[in-house]
Amino acid sequence: MSGDPLLLKVAAQRDLLLSGKLSASELMALALQRIDRLNPALNAIVHCDAEGGMRMTPGLYQEIDFRRKRLFRQWSAFFSQWDVVLCPPAPVTALRHDHDPNIMARTLDVNGEALPYLNFLHWAALAAGGNLPAAVAPAGLTTEGMPRGVQIIGPFMEDRTPIAVSAMLERLQGGFRPPPLVEGL
Repeated sequence: MSGDPLLLKVAAQRDLLLSGKLSASELMALALQRIDRLNPALNAIVHCDAEGGMRMTPGLYQEIDFRRKRLFRQWSAFFSQWDVVLCPPAPVTALRHDHDPNIMARTLDVNGEALPYLNFLHWAALAAGGNLPAAVAPAGLTTEGMPRGVQIIGPFMEDRTPIAVSAMLERLQGGFRPPPLVEGL
């Protein structure tokens, strides 16, 4: 496969996801590599203290604001050539609910590796960090019969675009089908 999956047209991205030629974890790894290439210091922006709280100085706020504006310009340039971005909505499909009151103690199992639970938000941050509209559409079922989805991110102030693409993808999958009830979820 050649090219960067995040830069392919909507139909090509849809085909990759639906055909299984590229798994959600592979697409996630490629997207994270692309994000790292675009902004290698992204993960160092916000710091957590020992109790899991966040702190920010005025200087750090200014740096984040500068980066947010640069990100807005980068997304604007991207969407001048592409309709939407298709990516996973989360690093995992349906998962067991963890009700541990200490969210910092929770973990996600991603490809057999225990990762911090808040990594669940990485894919949502693609849209939220750029103040972009997003929707999630069904993208088939896992081998265990659990639903998986695809996140559709659209250009700033074009909320109807990801909604329309989501509706198209849902129709391709045969419409909404409720997932089976699974013991322990």
